Amino acid sequence: MPVLMENHSPVHISTTEDLDNLCNDLAANGLLALDSEFIRTDTFFPKPGLLQLSDGREVFLVDPLGIEGWESFRTLIGDNSTTLIVHSSSEDLSLLQHMLGSVPRRLFDTQRAAAFLGHGYSISYQGLVKSEFGIDVPKGETRSDWLRRPLTEQQLSYAVLDVAYLIDLHDRLRAKLLERGMLEWFQQDCAELLLQVKDETLEAEWGRAYTNIGGAWRLEEGQLQLLQKLCYWREARARKRDRPRNWIMKDNELLALATKLGDYVLEEGADGSFSCKMIEDSELFSARFVDRQAGGIVDFLNQAIEFDESADEENLDKPLSLAQRKKLKRCQQLTTIKAQELEIAPELLARKRQWSQLIANYQRNQDDFWPAGLDNWRREILEQDVHSILAS
Repeated sequence: MPVLMENHSPVHISTTEDLDNLCNDLAANGLLALDSEFIRTDTFFPKPGLLQLSDGREVFLVDPLGIEGWESFRTLIGDNSTTLIVHSSSEDLSLLQHMLGSVPRRLFDTQRAAAFLGHGYSISYQGLVKSEFGIDVPKGETRSDWLRRPLTEQQLSYAVLDVAYLIDLHDRLRAKLLERGMLEWFQQDCAELLLQVKDETLEAEWGRAYTNIGGAWRLEEGQLQLLQKLCYWREARARKRDRPRNWIMKDNELLALATKLGDYVLEEGADGSFSCKMIEDSELFSARFVDRQAGGIVDFLNQAIEFDESADEENLDKPLSLAQRKKLKRCQQLTTIKAQELEIAPELLARKRQWSQLIANYQRNQDDFWPAGLDNWRREILEQDVHSILAS
């Protein structure tokens, strides 16, 4: 049974010197549990409010507002001998990437481990602790203001409990994964979770932002090129102003503006340049938006921008044909059958979007049509049946 750490006072870390000393002490531990509290309601980048760490004996509450240097912590989690234990790691990893410019070398995601062990695909930390140890962990401070100082006693108690049982969960779940022969599969998944973390500062990635806009496949070539530039402009603007993308311009507005401006370019006598009046005449935006933003948009659109990869409809998710939808349904049925045989969550084995991508890749006659998310241990389980489905 885990030690009830809520009965112990956490160690507070509030200076760079304190953090350096802590990282030095933790360097030989091998296992480090982490949770984080942050705010991202009205900003593009997350604002860290608190980091909770545990070595299995004590909980350390790290106040990022008072720390100027993170080099020792970056070194600690970047050491191949340190495994970072996190529950549902995607947001925590994104925060670390933003704060440190890097992610850990080794990860143990307890939510992903639980999915291999029959707990469902997205069990909460509280649900997993209850299931494995019979302990109730409250979650009342989830939406607290973690940037406010001083933090309340309720916030601090919640923060301690949210990391207190992670190392015990690691030990329990790892033993079960090893017993079931799934530890290597799980480790592959954790390695891929680390690779999926995006560096939001890399401008080269902004040129592919158009691929995330639903309905982009309907656009003509010129309109799609405009959408690529508009999406790039939004990416740059959102970061510069540190505001959510949709506060700058919504997806449907980007799509509609690319469509209308593309139509203007095709009009007889058009010289290929854009003006604020075109944006005003589109009737998509308020007068205030036109006054404040149209000039910047037009200036950007009128520039000659060379992207690493020009807009290409082949990069877009298009609706499947009737024949493809039938194959998709059979692939989803295969997922259910195989997941039941393995006693794992179906979503862990394969998801609808992955199947759609695989079928679309196959339709394009790609030699290797398996998408990255399936081209691993899943492929050896599914490949024979998938070839039969695709060939039917």
